[in-house]
Amino acid sequence: AKRQVFKKLKGCETHLLLAGDQAAGYVQVLHAADFLYVKSLGLIPRYQRKGAGKQIMQGLMSEAKRLNLPIKLSVFTANSAAEKFYVRSGFRKLERDDWFQSMIWNGEKSGRGDIPAV
Repeated sequence: AKRQVFKKLKGCETHLLLAGDQAAGYVQVLHAADFLYVKSLGLIPRYQRKGAGKQIMQGLMSEAKRLNLPIKLSVFTANSAAEKFYVRSGFRKLERDDWFQSMIWNGEKSGRGDIPAV
């Protein structure tokens, strides 16, 4: 699968992940001055749990490292599979409310997603 820029609107890029000539998924990323924000990430079900999401995130992480920026995102608290995926990818958990878990990646692969002790 390969990634390509699909369109860019007001600082938000949509990258389409292709498997051959078929769409496998997409990611929307907002480029802020001091971080990248994953607005949305979606995969067609037959490409889930087969490395496509990991491939998308590795590409974003490479870009973030090149720009020396963290990556931020929010995930629905009800989507425990997505939350676990991001933790495995090195994201740390930040604030949580009834609906969303905020997360951040600072360029390290920690394997733990705990909120750091203060």
